[in-house]
Amino acid sequence: MESVATVTASVLIPVGYVGFIHMFDYNGVDRDHPASLRKRFCAAFLHNALSIGTSYGLLRHLSEPFHTMGFHLHGTLAAVVGSSLLTGVFYLGNCLEKLYDEFHYPYGIGLFSLKSWTQSFRELTFIRNTFMAPITEEIAFRACSATLFYRCFGWNGAIFVAPLFFSLSHLHHIFDDMRKGMSKGQAIGQRVFQATYSYLFGVYATFIFMRTNHILVPIISHSICNNLGLPNFSFSSLNKKWTWAVTAGHVIGALSWVSLLYPLTSRHLYLSY
Repeated sequence: MESVATVTASVLIPVGYVGFIHMFDYNGVDRDHPASLRKRFCAAFLHNALSIGTSYGLLRHLSEPFHTMGFHLHGTLAAVVGSSLLTGVFYLGNCLEKLYDEFHYPYGIGLFSLKSWTQSFRELTFIRNTFMAPITEEIAFRACSATLFYRCFGWNGAIFVAPLFFSLSHLHHIFDDMRKGMSKGQAIGQRVFQATYSYLFGVYATFIFMRTNHILVPIISHSICNNLGLPNFSFSSLNKKWTWAVTAGHVIGALSWVSLLYPLTSRHLYLSY
């Protein structure tokens, strides 16, 4: 059993992430407002710096503390390709639905439009969902907290217990929802549901991080999940071929994800490529 300091840090790091965001944006009205987003970006960066420094200090007795936290270049190509393929294939049905929207909406959804993508990169909400949240959250919750948790409680503790702090951190959005006009019951119901699937993602993200020991793997997976959301099993179209194609995409995607989970997270892939 590791020291009390390591146990304490592994718990306080995810709690502190939320605390820093609220401290920097204590009077924010809308979490999507540019002013609030900039404050939250600063909070996340500062928290990451403190978390990495704390974790490094607690792991300094190891030969390569940064490598232990998943910060290294070994296996970068495998991390980018493997995580994109593994998480992307799970969303095969959602991707087919995006194609349907592109071809059937009067002006499309900008899926193949350079102008649309350029505009997205100018929006702070897109930058948050695609880059800032995945990077800063995975550094805090996986590279720092899960790594320390593993040192204290082993594989199962890191995978199944550590993500609880990640999922429960989403409950602070209840206050944002209520400020936007939601009732307390609606806000709690929505965020409890989000916390549940966030926990499941946290288990998955911690699993693939522990398997690969590369921080890019959960970061890329997190980014994909943020942009594609939950699988939409209720899709229906007047064109039955599209309905069947999207439904088949969900089934094939899920089966492919299960079959590729272990091969694409094999530690051997991340030793050289």
